[in-house]
Amino acid sequence: MSAHTAKSPLGYLAEFHCHTCASYDALTTEEELLKTCVAKGIGVLTITEHDRLPSISIQRFQEHGIQVIEGCEFTCERGSHIIGLFLRQGLAKGCPARLIMEHIREQGGLVMIPHPFKPGSGFCALYPDYENYLGYVSLMEAYNGGVFDDAMQVAEIKRLCEKHSIKMVAASDAHKAQHVGYYVTAYQTTTQNDWRATLQEVQGLLLVDGAVTRKPRSLAPVQQYRLYQIVIKKIPFALKRAMKRCVYRWRNRSYSPSIPKYVPLP
Repeated sequence: MSAHTAKSPLGYLAEFHCHTCASYDALTTEEELLKTCVAKGIGVLTITEHDRLPSISIQRFQEHGIQVIEGCEFTCERGSHIIGLFLRQGLAKGCPARLIMEHIREQGGLVMIPHPFKPGSGFCALYPDYENYLGYVSLMEAYNGGVFDDAMQVAEIKRLCEKHSIKMVAASDAHKAQHVGYYVTAYQTTTQNDWRATLQEVQGLLLVDGAVTRKPRSLAPVQQYRLYQIVIKKIPFALKRAMKRCVYRWRNRSYSPSIPKYVPLP
């Protein structure tokens, strides 16, 4: 990849887990994503759409010094998520986890485990024998913008990473523009200007935007009510998606990214 990566005072800032409106559950436009990355000083961006390769204009981001790593968040046969980075080919949804990991590795990609213990989609939550798979894994999220930060789970992730020589990352799991850059991972140097080698060999510094007082993907107060959850599940997905897009576009019609104040995570 190009050596001309934008570098902030904290180093090269990497956003490891990001969706655009090409994913079924995300709303961020390409323009919003680019604007946010520039404002927050992000120099490395991995696009990880659900079960598909990214479709953004990579050249637009490169013109601003942002290195785009093409990825995919695969859904395996048990419903868990596995991210592949540096991909050239996708894979059908619902394949066995080992097949997905082998597919990623065979094309020179890196396997990353997102939100390992998240109920319903965390790899470690759905595979009791998860340690048997960790030999395939290069990166694991210690912090994810879409889950509650549980100290015991973070400690277990750190233990697994140390035991299996896996590098930890902090990633926003951004589904809206306001989510982008909440968690980032900083690298002071690169390995021979090669980002694949850097991510494999260098443990980055895990950072959170200290200027944000409430986690961006936290549920709104009304969403936490049981009655709301019952009602919302009865609305057809296509209608919910259309409603969310309309509300999002209206609220973001004059969107301007906030300036972050990154601080190290524990």
